[in-house]
Amino acid sequence: MKQLSRRETEICDYLRAGHSTKEIIEMMGIKDGTIRSHLHRIRKKLGEDWRTKGYPQTGSIAMAVLRRRIWKYEKLLAELKRYNHYLPPLVLSAIKQVEEEV
Repeated sequence: MKQLSRRETEICDYLRAGHSTKEIIEMMGIKDGTIRSHLHRIRKKLGEDWRTKGYPQTGSIAMAVLRRRIWKYEKLLAELKRYNHYLPPLVLSAIKQVEEEV
């Protein structure tokens, strides 16, 4: 396994923390094409399954992203519950269904 550059490791750290590529672009002050190049090199160095494997350099990026998405949905559900008396019955039943699945 090839060693990641400092910048590639930094991007992996952001991904592992659950940040989207759009957020990373803003935080690092780089362009969309630049991050695509970095991600391409990371994939070449670590293999196609780099997001799901737990490499010492990257950890399991896929798990971090999944945890962040779940956290965002839980936060959204909590916010919707605060205003449940304003929501139509169809939306309330959808919220209840999602809660039962999670």
